[in-house]
Amino acid sequence: MNKHTIFLEEPVTVGPDVTKTHCTDFKSDPLPLGVAGRGIVTVSFTRPPEADANIVLGIQASPNGGDAWTTAMFFSFTIPLNTPADENNQVRIAIPISMYGLSHLRLAEIKNEDKKITITGINACLSI
Repeated sequence: MNKHTIFLEEPVTVGPDVTKTHCTDFKSDPLPLGVAGRGIVTVSFTRPPEADANIVLGIQASPNGGDAWTTAMFFSFTIPLNTPADENNQVRIAIPISMYGLSHLRLAEIKNEDKKITITGINACLSI
């Protein structure tokens, strides 16, 4: 793997019990996959130490150059907010994915399932 592409130009903040979506709350440019069949999505965010729910990221896929997109989330990652963080409360987690038959991916949805805590600095990177 030698290509790293960030899904969002600017990280997103998601308030308690809020779902943000592509085109409404943020813009995720389609990431071309080339001939890669496998990759790694690295998700990062900052959370207060007391956070204890989940953050859910949904990724849509296109098999045809971005002309059409899956209506359901092709990949959905649920990450517990109590996942170990560094000394600055930043969480980074890498998730391997299979992308055979796909041409592009885009981040489509970010959901904060915590009822009290705001999550900041949310972004994801695709490595192929």
